[in-house]
Amino acid sequence: MLRLSLFTEFCLVKLDNKYFDMLKDLLEDFLANSMPTTLQISHVIGLVRRIAQCQKTEYSAKLIELVQSVLSLLNDE
Repeated sequence: MLRLSLFTEFCLVKLDNKYFDMLKDLLEDFLANSMPTTLQISHVIGLVRRIAQCQKTEYSAKLIELVQSVLSLLNDE
């Protein structure tokens, strides 16, 4: 979780879609392969929310599908 948080901050400093794509891949990999707890899923949603609140990037629109899949994981629990 720390790695994802730090990389999110890095992306928000760089504001380059190349890094946001890498972050999206990291988040998807984490959710698909690590059997995350509800707390970890909530943290991922918080990271996506942090990106969405940044007024300097439009990348948050690309994360909507990821958020939908996260919410479906929460509904399954």
